[in-house]
Parts: sequence; C-alpha cells; structure tokens
Amino acid sequence: MALVATRVSLGDGVDVVLARSPDEAFRRFTSTLWRLILVGVVTFAACAGLAVLAARGIARRVAEVAGVVARVAQGDLTQKVEVTSEDEVGVLAESVNLMSDRVKAVVVEVRSSSESLAATAEEYSAASRGVSMGIADQLRDAERT
Repeated sequence: MALVATRVSLGDGVDVVLARSPDEAFRRFTSTLWRLILVGVVTFAACAGLAVLAARGIARRVAEVAGVVARVAQGDLTQKVEVTSEDEVGVLAESVNLMSDRVKAVVVEVRSSSESLAATAEEYSAASRGVSMGIADQLRDAERT
C-alpha cells in the first residue's frame, strides 16, 4: 500500500514525518476544503447582512433629511433635521439646517422691507393727495378771480 508522507519541522533540528494513505489524505483534504467553503459562505452572508443594515440606516437618515427639505420647500421654515452623526449624512443635515435658517432670515428681511415699502408708499400717497388737493384749491381760486 502506498503512503503519502509529509515532513514537518518542529525546530531545533527536529523533524517529524507524517504518513497517511492516499484515501485518508484525500478525505482530510476534502474535509478541510468543505470547512473553508462553509467559512467563506458564512462570512459572505454576515458581510452582506451588515451591508444591508448599514444601507437601510443610511437610507432612513437620507429620507428624514429629504422630508425636512420638502417641508421647508412648502414654506414651513421651522423644520430642523436632528444631527446625530458627523458623517456625510450628518454634514448634509447640518447644511439643510443652515439653509433653512438663511431662508428664514431672507423671508424676514423681505417681509420687513415690504412693510417698510408699504408704509413709504402710504406716506407718498398721502402727500400726493395733499398736493392734489392743494392744486385743486389753487385752480378753484384762480377760476374765481
């Protein structure tokens, strides 16, 4: 019967020779191969599961930011995104909050300017009525003379 021999060095000049039959060596090889395949499949499944969980978490946070942006676009400038991280989504959330604050400031400034413009227009209208009445009085006085 043929044997498969493997020399293993234990160090310090000590070598051991392991001998097996070809059938035993093949069984050990296939057993080890199947174990490696199983470990590979389990590792792949675990990594895929973690990737799905991470993707869902990111998608949920991006959807939350998108919802706030939509409500701000509809005019609700009180909306804020809760910033819970310092990653890219956290930076995006902080930028949306800054944008909302700046849009709110612009709206307040435009409102203030339009109120000021309306008050000034009212003053000019009153002055114009006064001038118009004065001219009308002068025309009547001129017609009488």
